[in-house]
Amino acid sequence: MERQLLIATVLEPTSGHLLISFSIYSLVPCILFFIDGIFSIYIRNLRPNITKKEVKDVFAKNFGSVKEQGVELLRDRYLWHGFVEFESYSYVQAAVEAKKVLIGKRPVFIEHLTKVTHGK
Repeated sequence: MERQLLIATVLEPTSGHLLISFSIYSLVPCILFFIDGIFSIYIRNLRPNITKKEVKDVFAKNFGSVKEQGVELLRDRYLWHGFVEFESYSYVQAAVEAKKVLIGKRPVFIEHLTKVTHGK
C-alpha cells in the first residue's frame, strides 16, 4: 500500500479571499478550492527566488491586468507555487487555456481554481 502525505493550508492573501490548498504529495500536487471569487488562478513550478513583481509582470503581459495586490507566492518545503488574481475573468480564461507560461526558461503551470459554494 502506497503512503500519501496530505497537507491542508489555509491562506488569507492580501486580496482578502480565503483559500484552502490540499496537497497530496505522492500524486500530482494541489487540488485547490477558491472561496468567494472567480478571478484567480493557481500557478506551480516557480523558481525559489522569484518575486511577486516578476510574476505580475509576466502574467499581465501575457494575459491581462493583474490586480494591485493580486500575486500571492507560497513556499512549501518541496513546492514553490502561488496565486494570481486578475481584473477580469476573460484574463483567467486566457491563462487557463494557455496551461503554462515561461518565466525565464522555466515553465510555470497554470490551473483554474474551483469555486466552493456552501450548502448547495
